[in-house]
Amino acid sequence: MVKRLRLNDKTVREQIPEEDRDYQVFDTEIRTDAAIEEAPTRGQSVLEYAPDSQGAKEYRALVDEVRDRLERYGSVYGTVKKKQAKRS
Repeated sequence: MVKRLRLNDKTVREQIPEEDRDYQVFDTEIRTDAAIEEAPTRGQSVLEYAPDSQGAKEYRALVDEVRDRLERYGSVYGTVKKKQAKRS
């Protein structure tokens, strides 16, 4: 999750050392918004609490991105796991 807080006029992302910034796994960024913070206090996910909020939209985009990657690369992942199991 990308938390866009301002600390000394720098975003949290900017405070991550330069050499560690290349480890982003997904393209989708989930910014903190009020609905994300309020949903747990209501005992709900953000998708249930505020389905039209920016946070809910971004979580759905992340799910779509994960599904897309699984469709494209899932069989490759399965093959790698099988090879690793055979070596054990």
